[in-house]
Amino acid sequence: LQMWLHPKNSMSVAEFLQQFYSPDELQVFFTYFGLPKNLANSVTLIGPNDATKPGGEAVLDIQYIMAVAPFIKTTFWSVPDYSPYPDHKGGQQEGFLQWVTAVSGTKDGDLPLVHSVSYSDEENTLPKPYMERIDNEFIKLGNRGVSILFASGDNGATEIDLSNPQCGRSTPDYPGTSPYVTVVGGTQLSAERSPVALIPKTATGFRYNTEVGEIMCDGGKGGVITS
Repeated sequence: LQMWLHPKNSMSVAEFLQQFYSPDELQVFFTYFGLPKNLANSVTLIGPNDATKPGGEAVLDIQYIMAVAPFIKTTFWSVPDYSPYPDHKGGQQEGFLQWVTAVSGTKDGDLPLVHSVSYSDEENTLPKPYMERIDNEFIKLGNRGVSILFASGDNGATEIDLSNPQCGRSTPDYPGTSPYVTVVGGTQLSAERSPVALIPKTATGFRYNTEVGEIMCDGGKGGVITS
């Protein structure tokens, strides 16, 4: 516990695409889960935040990272910039280069040591030099003792998007494919796979689910995030 509450511990969520959070909603969340609601006032804000327009992703990110580690210094890092490269539909993608250069340019005393990022771009829409430029900043941050965690993407390896010409083929998401970050995915239960356990009861008396199996999170099978 003493190591957990070390004054130098710090963490951050990075938010893009005009995703904001509401401090009032954060207070309500903490109240529901038995945490001091004044924790909502301890968040350090970098960048814009329109509290009247909270976004589902940003709200989820800040609520749960603070619920898991409620007394760690937390930063909400809001990035107004977009990537210069659109997705396969022509839509805007996240400004990862602007974000990581800003993080890399932060002095040690103010730099969060853990960064959680629940966003990604379609790797096949990004030029290699652009990704290499971002990777170089990841390397610099790693050498400074900074950990960066990215979501692996939604809806499995093909993104389950019939409008995507790559549908049916592996469509990896960047920066989760970078070798210089930690990528995090998820699983869900499905009746379409072998059961998690074939033995209904063990000698310890614990009962296992014998009706559904475990698969990678898949939007086509009821999963929402994250694969």
